Amino acid sequence: MFAALALAAVVFPAPGTYLYAVKTTSGASVASNVTIARRTDGLVTHEVLRTTTPLVTTDQRFDAGLREVWYAGANSGGPQVTISIAPSSAQLQVAGNTTTIPLDHPACVLVLDNILTSSVMLPSVVRATGATTCTFVAPNAATTVKATIGTTAPSTRPADAAPSDIAMTLQIAGITETLWYDARTLIPDDIDFGNGASATLSATTASTEIPAAAPTATPLVSRFRARDVTFASRDGSTIAGTISYPDGASSQVPGFVLVAGSGTSDRNEAIGPYHLLFDLAEGLNANGYAVLRYDKRFAGESISKTAGSAVTRQSYVDDILAAVTALRADPHIDPKRIYLLGHSEGGELIMGAQLQGANARGLVLLAPLSTPFTTALEDQERRGMISQKGVDELIAANATYFASWKTIEPSKEVANIDVPMLVIRGSNDVNVTADELSQLTAAAVEAHRTMQVVVLTGDNHLYTSADTNFDPRVIQTIAAWLATNP
Repeated sequence: MFAALALAAVVFPAPGTYLYAVKTTSGASVASNVTIARRTDGLVTHEVLRTTTPLVTTDQRFDAGLREVWYAGANSGGPQVTISIAPSSAQLQVAGNTTTIPLDHPACVLVLDNILTSSVMLPSVVRATGATTCTFVAPNAATTVKATIGTTAPSTRPADAAPSDIAMTLQIAGITETLWYDARTLIPDDIDFGNGASATLSATTASTEIPAAAPTATPLVSRFRARDVTFASRDGSTIAGTISYPDGASSQVPGFVLVAGSGTSDRNEAIGPYHLLFDLAEGLNANGYAVLRYDKRFAGESISKTAGSAVTRQSYVDDILAAVTALRADPHIDPKRIYLLGHSEGGELIMGAQLQGANARGLVLLAPLSTPFTTALEDQERRGMISQKGVDELIAANATYFASWKTIEPSKEVANIDVPMLVIRGSNDVNVTADELSQLTAAAVEAHRTMQVVVLTGDNHLYTSADTNFDPRVIQTIAAWLATNP
């Protein structure tokens, strides 16, 4: 026991927040804050690369052996890139696409995203694993890159590297990166990326805080009575889901249909360790509402009769309409009190469903997609979130789907919604920016629609952060809104 504790004290990096002065390849100077926090099952990191405002954020999670198991990152205003890393593969999700990247069971696995956290963590990961090579998952190219780790010290020690600092080199893609790190904290004081860019540790804030326990891993067990259901969409697809009920319901109760964001999400909207739709269902059940949530086409137990290459936006709207019909048919549900809740792309889809006859009593929009899909991609390209080549490849790979979006403008849709709407956004959401959302809300105001907008300070696109569970304020906000819109 004592030996294990001593080893952990040596291997894990010192928790705290580390401010780095970064010189880019163009010679510009920016700043990056890397926060490292311990938890019983490993550690979590959070990075914000700043100019005058947050530009790039990443959250990463490492297990007790310091193997990276989850990553989420985005440029300000762009879509979140998430990567779930298993021993044999990495699941990459971005802009509605899921890609499986094979891994060859390496001891050292890190995400290569061109900012600092992976480099800051490298000395600790190498010390923990004893690895001499490392596999980097490159999300931009949807592939892996192998790197060789060395300990030969360069002849010149940087001025900001302490005399006791240890050198580590990384040979990757023909470039040699050199780190000088503190032997006690395992935190680099100087990083030379070998391509003209560098980072220097300029300030440290120590931390002994232990974050909350990691989110519950799937499979998830609800405390509410539930039953599995299947229903047919318009094209004959079989959509599988779960209806869960509040406790002690002696008569018909109001109900919600929950709709996930982009990608092949299951009925829990499981992304890495998080599960937004499950948490929403639990909270709504606790407040007296039944909930239907379902696996999207190509996920879980749902079976699409339409090939992936032929699926359109309308396909997903049809699935929502079929879900509403299925929930209304349940004898325990009040058919006149059905609400729709959509997250991200799902927020736009429920507006489409409402305009096509869902007849919901109200809509809850969680960080809704607020501009046309292609416009969002163009904005992401301008912000450097994705290359023009990446945009072209994405649209080419999903030509039918993007073609179906050509005439869809969320701001025009919202102007025609004649039921109350609640919009909730996290202040730290880099997927749906405040500017994008303002286009949607302004259109609602101009059309004299009933809309309440709530911003939750500190929340990201998943209404959580790297070291906390689902934010209960989301449910509290929805419950308060429902009290005025019964």
